[in-house]
Amino acid sequence: NDAQVKITGGNITATSDDWGAGIGSGSDGTAYVEITGGEINATGGYLGAGIGGGCNGSGNVTISGGGITAAGGEGAAGIGGGYYNGATVTITGDAVIKNASNTKYGAGIGGGGSGGDGTVIISGGNITAQGGSSDNPNAICGAGIGGGGGYGNATVTITGDAVIEEATGGGGCAGIGNGYYNSKTDITISGNAEVKNVQGGAQGAGIGGGGFGGTGTVTITDNAKVDNATGGEGAAGIGSGVFGNVTVNISGNATVNAEGGANGAGIGGGYASAGDVTIE
Repeated sequence: NDAQVKITGGNITATSDDWGAGIGSGSDGTAYVEITGGEINATGGYLGAGIGGGCNGSGNVTISGGGITAAGGEGAAGIGGGYYNGATVTITGDAVIKNASNTKYGAGIGGGGSGGDGTVIISGGNITAQGGSSDNPNAICGAGIGGGGGYGNATVTITGDAVIEEATGGGGCAGIGNGYYNSKTDITISGNAEVKNVQGGAQGAGIGGGGFGGTGTVTITDNAKVDNATGGEGAAGIGSGVFGNVTVNISGNATVNAEGGANGAGIGGGYASAGDVTIE
């Protein structure tokens, strides 16, 4: 069920039934998707990514142009992995991600639900991403950019002239970072990149750790700008979720504005978490 897809232009609308991606693989397959242009609207079926892997399918997605709207089905990423699986997503050039979203449990861009890891490299383009949400305030959803809900680790690099218009985490997850439970985050924001607005879900940091047990490092350097990073209730704006230990390093000419949720630091630890901070 592997799939190789290349799109260079056109106006494309793609929708899947259950288990499949809107654009990408069917269930249990690996999707190799390259998009260099076009206006694209992709919707995954139940447990399938909008663009990327179907249920239990991984995604390897590169986008360097075009206008993209991608919605994952329940449990899968908007762009990235299907349910139970992770993804590597590269966004560069003049790509415009108008909205990458998920209904429940998956990342907007990155890993699928129930532990999908997200490796996301953004070196250009303009991006809006929303992790899975739920009417249940205690639900484990997904990061805006990074790991899927549950145990999803996140390795996120934002550099070059990339602009993150908005990244919003679902319940228990970071806006940019990892999933909810005992997962690791490694985030670097550098170059001339700008993060305009990032919001953690309940118990999740704006940038950094998910709600419970998140560890790792956030590095912001060079001329990077973080205009607004806000933590969910009990979490830091940049740093750790409610429980966890995320180290924050800020250097160079970086400009940062961060606000913690109730009982969380602006930069550092959450309600019951550690968080070493170095600013130089």
